[in-house]
Amino acid sequence: MLAALPLAAQGQDVHVEWEDRCAECHGHAGAFARQRLEVVDGVLVSDHWGADLGRFLASHHTTPATLGPITAMLTAQATTPPVYAERCAGCHGPAAGLVRQSIVRRNGQPVIASSGLPLADALERHGRLEPGELDIVVQTLDRLIDETIAR
Repeated sequence: MLAALPLAAQGQDVHVEWEDRCAECHGHAGAFARQRLEVVDGVLVSDHWGADLGRFLASHHTTPATLGPITAMLTAQATTPPVYAERCAGCHGPAAGLVRQSIVRRNGQPVIASSGLPLADALERHGRLEPGELDIVVQTLDRLIDETIAR
């Protein structure tokens, strides 16, 4: 039953799991996903293995509890333009770290933890993002709330 819960709900952080189990060989998860993975007919596949990556991961340094969350994280990263990495990471570092330190969800919406200001409103005033970029960054950081340690 625990395997069905997001890792953050179990008190685990999928990005820490990636760093501990995968990063030494595969580097940052976002770069790896964008360079090596794609979603074909709803299935995450690798340019190296070709087949369903979830099947491969089941026998490659994952546990039943981490397989689903890592696959979901990689799928999201492979299908999301790297706006945060290109426009924000230079000042704010990795997105997961920013979320752990500064962003929470209140009433179903991502907000700046220190002020309670909705994330979308804060980003409209910060970073000079275009409207489409703003939506991508908000969605990315909101997703990361579920992938990192829940507060």
